[in-house]
Amino acid sequence: MIRRRVVRAVMLTPDRHVLLMRVQEPVSGIEFWVTPGGGLEPGESDEDALRREVAEETGATRFSVDRLVLTRRVEFTWDHRDYSQREYFYRVQTDRFEPIMDGNPAQGEASAFREFRWWSIDDIGSSEETFSPRDLYSLLESLTRNGPPWRPVDVVQ
Repeated sequence: MIRRRVVRAVMLTPDRHVLLMRVQEPVSGIEFWVTPGGGLEPGESDEDALRREVAEETGATRFSVDRLVLTRRVEFTWDHRDYSQREYFYRVQTDRFEPIMDGNPAQGEASAFREFRWWSIDDIGSSEETFSPRDLYSLLESLTRNGPPWRPVDVVQ
């Protein structure tokens, strides 16, 4: 079991759109939408890791990291390896930009990547697509309507 700490960017625009990445698990072929982010390197802070991962995965370097809004522990199998992750999701305020994955992401990340999309929160709520976390719509709806929670919300899957 590979255990790791992961940071994720909930990149929200003023008009209630969020940037998501569609990825495909290499063995099962299952596709789903995730927020940009990834694992911390030794000695790296959450914010430093978040800025590095967002730059690698989207090309974005100009954005405002707000605060931690949700956490989750998730276990899964990816490419025949078992993972146990503790994920920390930070609200990132940004204007819409054209994302590009050319910042030297890890080989496994680049090969699993399928596309970017700016999703409206309403479109996520009515979509048949799979999102991670599964209840992403409710979490985003609450975040945009009520602002960040006083304490991060801990979610399951």
